[in-house]
Amino acid sequence: MILLVDDSRAQHALQEKILTTHGIPAAQIRKASHGEEALNCMRTDCPRLMVLDWNMPGMTGLEIVRKVREENKEIAIVMVTSESDQQRFIEALEAGANGYITKPITSNSLWEAVQPYLT
Repeated sequence: MILLVDDSRAQHALQEKILTTHGIPAAQIRKASHGEEALNCMRTDCPRLMVLDWNMPGMTGLEIVRKVREENKEIAIVMVTSESDQQRFIEALEAGANGYITKPITSNSLWEAVQPYLT
């Protein structure tokens, strides 16, 4: 199962379309719009991959990464952000993210970031 975590429905729709175009069944994709929802989904459905937006209200993506890593070291996490600051990339990896892509998301950028974790 793949968990898409973003407060934007448009981003959910875009990411889901990209993944299904690459052969991922829609039934294997779940969506969460905030941190608590993502953590609850992680605890009940245990995704193999989480595509996680950095900037969300309440709990940031970085905070979610840290909480996920406290409970589960196996879930692959790809961070998504509109900022391309190198320090943010380093901070995300140090917190436990496996990958990092910047918006605007393209089919190629998302697929290249997630594909290694889908085998």
